[in-house]
Amino acid sequence: MWIPAGPTRLFASLPRRWADTVFARIRSLGSACRPHSTATGHGAASQWLREDVQLYVHKNQLFLKGAYFLGASQLFMWLNIAELAWSHLASSESDSEGIQQYQPASMTYRWAATGFCIGVGVVFMAVPHVYASKRIKQLTLLRGGKEVMIQTSNLLGRNKYIVPATRLKAKERCSEARSQTASKSPASGWSRALGSQDYYLMEYTGKPYKSFLLNRGATFSDRKLFDTLFFKP
Repeated sequence: MWIPAGPTRLFASLPRRWADTVFARIRSLGSACRPHSTATGHGAASQWLREDVQLYVHKNQLFLKGAYFLGASQLFMWLNIAELAWSHLASSESDSEGIQQYQPASMTYRWAATGFCIGVGVVFMAVPHVYASKRIKQLTLLRGGKEVMIQTSNLLGRNKYIVPATRLKAKERCSEARSQTASKSPASGWSRALGSQDYYLMEYTGKPYKSFLLNRGATFSDRKLFDTLFFKP
């Protein structure tokens, strides 16, 4: 298969060894383009290289939607409890005849009880949101090969990021069989906390607290290309 000179310029700004490896993987994918195109091999390869390439996708979001629903339900319930605490919290005292007399609690107790209830509700809502914002839904290599678009699974707030491909680092090879990966590759960070059997960890170089999770059972379009781009032991 012949590769036009154009794609070489697309990777000219990347490190030579890294670009050569990526270019070799692109060359090997040329045959996969032909069955889906009526163009010649030259045209199919040129069209593939000029378009965005989806590297990873995880379509099953039912669990996260359920987690969001439960978190929202808990938030609503605890906000109602907070309102009751603010409006009806009372203290009791016994009079000279031993009869309990109730009166509104002091502002200190009411503020403390209300704040505690609101905090618990926010935590219930924040946990699934933080987890979803770390979990990658779709990973796309953008046209030119210099940048990657990350789409996370969170339903609220920003869920798309465009970052340089060279800034992302995966510590495990996803091209190996799952059993081999689980036994040979060390787990770390979020991957270890949530179970190395289930997730790959992808770090954003330069931002230690910015990391992402990829589900091992999701769809990788080309695992070897993924390793070529991101695996950095």
